[in-house]
Order: sequence, then structure tokens, then C-alpha cells
Amino acid sequence: MDFLTEHKKAIRSATNSRNRKKGAKAEDVAAEALRAAGYACVEPIETGWTIIRKYNPVKKTSVIASAFPKKKVSGDIKAIQPGSGRMVHVEVKSYLGNLAFSVLADHQVEALDRVNNYGGIGMGPGL
Repeated sequence: MDFLTEHKKAIRSATNSRNRKKGAKAEDVAAEALRAAGYACVEPIETGWTIIRKYNPVKKTSVIASAFPKKKVSGDIKAIQPGSGRMVHVEVKSYLGNLAFSVLADHQVEALDRVNNYGGIGMGPGL
């Protein structure tokens, strides 16, 4: 692999890591806001990860080549609304400036709509 390709991969990896950290912080802030508003059982919606490893026969070790979620989930945080007991799913976004509804992927909108259709509350930017 040439230098330019390696450099681009390193930049992409650093950017992805920075974005994950910003997203995790935004989720923590959103969870605290839900707790402060009286929501109960506030917790992240976990998804498993598929990890692809690349074996190096010379060093006889393997490194993570890529990782991705096993499935798409219905939001980032789940909670129970005070008083009504309704399930709440929240999609959290960390974004500078005005946050448009279009930053949600189609599967995220569909998942939050499904929560709403079953009597829960699906929350996200622009919803």
C-alpha cells in the first residue's frame, strides 16, 4: 500500500474515533437531561459488533481490520416516561450549528416511527 493510501486511512480512523467520542459525550448529556426531567430506567440501547481480524503470519498475531454493528437499533437511549410509563427511544446527534432532520438515516426515522406507532415515544432531531 502506498503512503497516500495509508495516510488517508489514518486520517479516516482518527476522524471516526473523534466522532465516536463526541457521540458518546452527546449521549451522556442526553441521558442526564432525561434523568433530570424525571425519566426512569434511562440506559443506552446496546448493539453487538462484528469484528473482522487480519492475521499477520510473520508476527503470528492478528489485528482488527474493521468493525461494524451487527444490526441497526431503534435509537441510542431508552427510558420510561414519568407518569404514563410509556417507553421512550431517543436518537442522539452531536452536530455543530443548526441540526436538520435530514441528518437521520432512513432506518433511524423508520425505527422511531415504529416506536411511535406502538404507543411509545420516539425522539430525535426534527421529530
